[in-house]
Amino acid sequence: MTHSNPPPTATTSARPLRDSPIGTRASTFGVDEYVEGPADGPTPRTVAPLHRHRDEDEAWYVLEGELAVRLDDRVVRAGPGAAVWSRPGVVHTFWNPSSVPTRYLLIMGPKTRAFLEALHQEGPSDPDRIQASAAACGIDLLE
Repeated sequence: MTHSNPPPTATTSARPLRDSPIGTRASTFGVDEYVEGPADGPTPRTVAPLHRHRDEDEAWYVLEGELAVRLDDRVVRAGPGAAVWSRPGVVHTFWNPSSVPTRYLLIMGPKTRAFLEALHQEGPSDPDRIQASAAACGIDLLE
């Protein structure tokens, strides 16, 4: 038996992920592309404060450079092609430990997506509002 598919009616080009993240607040997961600048000294410049998600996973997939991810009491260093996963309840943060930019994908649940969208839309805000927004999205900020 052969199947014939109707020809497409239009062709479009996909936009770069950095300009058009995958997923919405209603999705079961989202994917964003980020670039972090090089480390500017021996002390890590974390991308996010130390935190934990109460009921969502979070993962990173490194495209270029290197990413260091603290998971509870250990640090995992990931290079191109490597992935790191944090399950719910794991205290974590992450940073670029190298002297070159790092490009990576962040894979997250809808609550994390909602928090990041709110954070980027609000711009600089007072710490109490950030804490409240994080808590509403199931995230405990620990520093």
